[in-house]
Amino acid sequence: MGRPLLRQWAALRIRPVRREDHALNQRPASSPRQAAADAITNQWHIFPCLPNAKAPACTRGVRAATNDPSGITRHWTDHPDHNVGVACGPSHLVVLDLDMPKPGHVWDEGWLMRHAWQTRQGCAVVSGLNDGLDAFAAIAEQHDQPFPWTYAVMTPRGGWHLYYRLAPGLRVRNSASKLAPLVDVRAEGGYVLAAGSVVNGRSYRRISLTSTIEPLPAWLFTLLRVETPAIRRPLPPSRPVPVSGAADAVAAACEQLVRAAEGERHTVLTTVTASLAARGVLDADSAVQVRAAARQAGRTDREVDAAISSALAKFGGDTWGF
Repeated sequence: MGRPLLRQWAALRIRPVRREDHALNQRPASSPRQAAADAITNQWHIFPCLPNAKAPACTRGVRAATNDPSGITRHWTDHPDHNVGVACGPSHLVVLDLDMPKPGHVWDEGWLMRHAWQTRQGCAVVSGLNDGLDAFAAIAEQHDQPFPWTYAVMTPRGGWHLYYRLAPGLRVRNSASKLAPLVDVRAEGGYVLAAGSVVNGRSYRRISLTSTIEPLPAWLFTLLRVETPAIRRPLPPSRPVPVSGAADAVAAACEQLVRAAEGERHTVLTTVTASLAARGVLDADSAVQVRAAARQAGRTDREVDAAISSALAKFGGDTWGF
């Protein structure tokens, strides 16, 4: 017997949440500064991200995260528009990022076959599956489990972040669409933006399902757990440069971006951000200049943020004042 459609199953097995009710279920938007205050209450390790963006505003990125109340308060008093990055690993969190499909998204046929979903012939639409929330619900159904409701945040694009507590000593790594299509995992080494952060003028908002962060269910941990110790590659030493030299380096990088030939601009963007990060001069101010130059070269802010995040993940640097 085939599986019922998700919506039929949801009505029978879990408390359904209609998408048209999301606006009613969202709590009023807060602010990055309030998000930082909430992080202190939750004892989360956080770090600043650029205003209106996801990229870190500090050279060490997620590795600069702290739960020091005085440092957090001081920073967000001075920089109230900095978004709040929550470092999942030291905060003992596993966050499932249930995304919305982008235009042209096609569901993986192998995954659909394994989960007994049927596609409509000649169409990318999948019967009963609309987004990452549906895909994750299908995983719960496959394991004969109720949907694991917990503290949830709605992203600016309409996706969901589900927060779960991970017991100390247990390990879960980041992954992208390994658990299910449109379902990413943010855990050790990863981060999410906290409710109250703003990207492209739109807020991350808490959904008033529950204020409790539930423990990661055992069945879900079994699917996500790390079987072998992670092998850490040594980071190349950062090479901070004098302030005058830093300004010249940033200016040269921006000029290189603007002058890059069509077809080479993405490679140049990756190269110059990595170079600036390695020299210890990729910070909030230089990132603004790089973003402006990249726009002239036809790159999107999303591409720039991804390049900056990647560069900061590879190269160390100064802390952000803690």
